[in-house]
Amino acid sequence: MTPGSNSENGNNQNTPIKKSLPAIISNSNQQLGKIKNKDKQSILEALLAKNRSLNLDKSQLDVENIKDASAIVFAKGDSTKYEGKILVSFTINSPSSKNPGATTPGGSGSSSSKNPGAATPGGSGA
Repeated sequence: MTPGSNSENGNNQNTPIKKSLPAIISNSNQQLGKIKNKDKQSILEALLAKNRSLNLDKSQLDVENIKDASAIVFAKGDSTKYEGKILVSFTINSPSSKNPGATTPGGSGSSSSKNPGAATPGGSGA
């Protein structure tokens, strides 16, 4: 019970220990699944949503090396909470994937646009 130990603990609180991103975000939580866009905002939002229980501070993080299916999320240089970087993977949820379901096979629209009944074969003036 020495008073010195209390002051040492107080000093340690002045310099918070940074959390290592690879240590707090598991490999499975680095796989973000489908995202709307391949930009920093979408990637960070997906990472935060996937790791909601960690209460990550988005302002302390940044994204670099964005590719078609992956990017690197890293702690900003002035981050007081995090250090290190992780490779996250994702797929782009492109609207083109919805198009095959939207096309209706059978061409019923084309037959109605021809309107065969509207033209009177034989002519009414004969």
